[in-house]
Amino acid sequence: MKRYIIFALLALVSLSAPARAFSEPYTDTVIVKFGDNSKMVIYVESREDLEQLRQYDMDELVERFDSLLYADNNDTEVIYDEDSTSMRRRTVIKTFGNGSVRIEYDVVLSDDDDDDDTYQESHHAHRSDNDDDDDDDHDHDRHAKRRNHRVDSDFILDLGLNNYLENGQTPDATGQPYGLRPLGSRYVALGYSWRVRMGGPKSPLYFEPGLSVSWYNFMFQDNVQIIKDPAARMVTFPVDTVRNLQKSKLTASYLNVPASVGLKFGRGFRIAAGGYIGYRLGSHSKIKYDRDNGRSEKDKEHTNFYLNSWRYGVAGEIGFRDLTLFANYDLNPLFNEGFGPDLQAISGGIRLSF
Repeated sequence: MKRYIIFALLALVSLSAPARAFSEPYTDTVIVKFGDNSKMVIYVESREDLEQLRQYDMDELVERFDSLLYADNNDTEVIYDEDSTSMRRRTVIKTFGNGSVRIEYDVVLSDDDDDDDTYQESHHAHRSDNDDDDDDDHDHDRHAKRRNHRVDSDFILDLGLNNYLENGQTPDATGQPYGLRPLGSRYVALGYSWRVRMGGPKSPLYFEPGLSVSWYNFMFQDNVQIIKDPAARMVTFPVDTVRNLQKSKLTASYLNVPASVGLKFGRGFRIAAGGYIGYRLGSHSKIKYDRDNGRSEKDKEHTNFYLNSWRYGVAGEIGFRDLTLFANYDLNPLFNEGFGPDLQAISGGIRLSF
């Protein structure tokens, strides 16, 4: 089919050429439409160009056109990448015949992967002029717009719940006084992550380091509060028999460095596993209760509560595009050994990427 198209092109150009003087400068344009939305355009700017085009072997030209358009080769030049909110448009130029024939086309790429190419827009075949300074300057400007898609970055927001385990069980399941309200104990984190592709442009493997600040909020139940007892060098969890506590919690904040290795499939589905290490920035307790006059009162105590200065653990996540489900498990105890119960903090929820 392509062979007949090119023969038709040459026939049309040949019929139009003799009407002009042999040396008279002119420009002819021949457009051949085929299929529903496809067309081929040839610009002839001189009689010499027409004579040069006639010297090409048509069978070879069709074969070379196939290989140039749809396969990678050393004559490929990516001119620019133009980003938008949903797709990336890349203009590619491929040449053959000592640079005298140039095939230029646009490729619309998915915002997730370089390998989700679909050839959509226009295809132009015309003569190239390597000595044109204006074209060189234009190409240089387009090259400056290219973006390295090997590394991506996101602002992240984690929203979830936290608890802790003692010998593999939650304390409320074993009747311990420091049991937590499941829905009142919330986990929040803000941070930044980088996604580095490992391997070639089609590799699904990536490495994802990051930096974040997180907050554990341990909300106690049954009118219990946490007390630091310096004399006994430990924390206790007494029941307040005088006041009716509307809220009683322990909050601890950490600066974290997470890192994971993951696989990204298709158009955004991914899984990852890794770990993290964090340093405690601060901690405090807070109770809220009603006074005798009916007004609410809040008391805070800022101290370390013998909490471990460091936290480290393992993490896993599964997500699709900008929404991710995550889970964290601290391997070291929440409190320093001998200063409180042996508890490992856990957290999980959803992660939003921006």
